[in-house]
Amino acid sequence: MKRISSGYVWLYVAKLAALGANLIIYKYVGERLGVNGFGEYSLARRALAVLLPILILGQLVALPRLIAIRGGGGESSRQALVAATAVFLSAMGIVVGISTVAPGALADLFFGSPEYRILLAPMMSLVLAQGVFFLVSGYLQGRMNFRMYGVVGLICGGIAPLCGFWLAPRTTIGVLYGLAISVGFSAVVLGVVVVRRLGRHAFQSLPFRELLVVGLPRVPGDFAMGGMLGIPSMLVASRVGIAEAGAVAFCGTMMSMAITAVAPISTAWLPKFTDLARDGHGYRMKKTALTTLAGVLAVITVGLGVVGVLMPLLTKWYLGEDFLPSVSVFRIFSAGLIPITIYGCLRSIVDSAYAHPVNTYNIGISLATFFLCEHLFRSILSGVWPVIAGALVSYVVLALLTVLVCIRPFRPGFRLVQKPES
Repeated sequence: MKRISSGYVWLYVAKLAALGANLIIYKYVGERLGVNGFGEYSLARRALAVLLPILILGQLVALPRLIAIRGGGGESSRQALVAATAVFLSAMGIVVGISTVAPGALADLFFGSPEYRILLAPMMSLVLAQGVFFLVSGYLQGRMNFRMYGVVGLICGGIAPLCGFWLAPRTTIGVLYGLAISVGFSAVVLGVVVVRRLGRHAFQSLPFRELLVVGLPRVPGDFAMGGMLGIPSMLVASRVGIAEAGAVAFCGTMMSMAITAVAPISTAWLPKFTDLARDGHGYRMKKTALTTLAGVLAVITVGLGVVGVLMPLLTKWYLGEDFLPSVSVFRIFSAGLIPITIYGCLRSIVDSAYAHPVNTYNIGISLATFFLCEHLFRSILSGVWPVIAGALVSYVVLALLTVLVCIRPFRPGFRLVQKPES
């Protein structure tokens, strides 16, 4: 376990860089673009969170999992990366074509009005850039090269977005294009450095089947997870208004950041548990997993108490006085950080242990719970509150289901299955 422990430092370098960059950008987006611009940017980021999991086709799990199963090195890892990239670019081309043919429909879906179609092209550019960045990271994750993973994350997730933001024009379109160019360029350059060389064998016997058998069934779950974080703001945009939707979208981004904050744990556990469970020794990680989860939850619980008290001051400092009416939304929605963190820590154990998309099933049940509860709460609540209440209930359901399905993999004798049985 020494390699995984030392890897945490580099993993946290990557994730803290991404968190810091996002927090800084969000702070100054409100100042530069105003309340409506903040809403547009927040909705674009939420739309990205919904779109990217669909286009990546489950490769963020399938790619590192396959590389770890194959031993983490050699030409086979490059073949896996080439195949995963081809899958992503093919899906990206289809969605770009749809956005060209029916831009108004997509704008209405993501932003609540066809008039926001001008945001689609810069948003798609950012999706492409983030996809390349994530694939390079997945390649390094499977090889358990956490030091280089941290370097790539620091540059593509932290330094590049900040540079792109500060150099971009002060418009929503300009900011999105600035982020896309900076992240995309740095991801491509670092990808070339990381892979070093792609011989002709890297393009032969590409493992499309192995990747898609594991990845495709997880797409509905990735889509549903993006929906759990993004759909609330879309509903508020269509029913209440763009400013209120921006506040809810910001809360969704905070949930994403919570998952990002514990992602180093999840990132390290996926290849490590795969390696152990392949030989029937996954139970060795049980104590580590439970102790780590307990510590993380204790920190978050204390932090929520402090932030809840200081929320008005923090909102005024971070977003400005115009956002003070949203303090109650921020304060209540923040309770969702606890169940979301439980899911964020344990999801890689589930993805590693089961070839079948168990996380997809759990997320689907949770999303269905959101729609049901949101509908029921509309009879007793108004404004943004039915949506927020439904979202919080769905997060709790997801956490409970994730804990339940982690019981079996931690039992002695559990052995990894490489692909679903037919």
